[in-house]
Order: sequence, then structure tokens, then C-alpha cells
Amino acid sequence: MIADAPDRLLAGLQSLPRYEDGLGLLPSWLGGLKRLKIAKAMDGFAAIYWFYEQLWLLGHGGMADERLPILKTFMTADKRNKAIMRTRTAMTNNFVTLAENEVEP
Repeated sequence: MIADAPDRLLAGLQSLPRYEDGLGLLPSWLGGLKRLKIAKAMDGFAAIYWFYEQLWLLGHGGMADERLPILKTFMTADKRNKAIMRTRTAMTNNFVTLAENEVEP
């Protein structure tokens, strides 16, 4: 992902790299599995997670890392999302407990 893509296009770059063409969870020798809907869906979601991870890196570190393997980005984003959900659940549970213990005047 190119953070300064608009500047490069205005400076004369003909086209941006198409990262999605090279992304895939399954290696080429297992490409036949993509005929299965579940394998095709997993492959597509993993590619989406790759882009999510690049956006997260841009937002939190200022630089994307195009070399990150697709499986690693999928696992990292999934782990982070689970941690966020645990935190939200804990906060919600605390709020509900406080509301239940509130005494009416």
C-alpha cells in the first residue's frame, strides 16, 4: 500500500500496484481447492485481512509492510479483534453490573 499514492499518480505514475492479484492464502499447488466455496471464501477473507492490517499499520505506525505474509496478517488481525471484543464485553458487563446495583431514590 502506497501512502502517497495520489502524489505519485499526479507526478506521472501510470498505475498503482495491484496487490490483490498476488494475495492468496492457498499456495499455487493447492489452487484446485479454490473450486470449493469454503476455500474460496477463506482465501478472500484472508486477502481482506491483509488490507485491514496494512491500514492498521498506516494508522498506528505510519508505514505499511507489503512483505507481510497473508496468513500472518490474518492471524494478527484476528487476535487483535478478539482482544478488542474481550475488552468491550468486560466493559459492557461492568456497566450492566453498575446499573443493576444502582439504588432508586
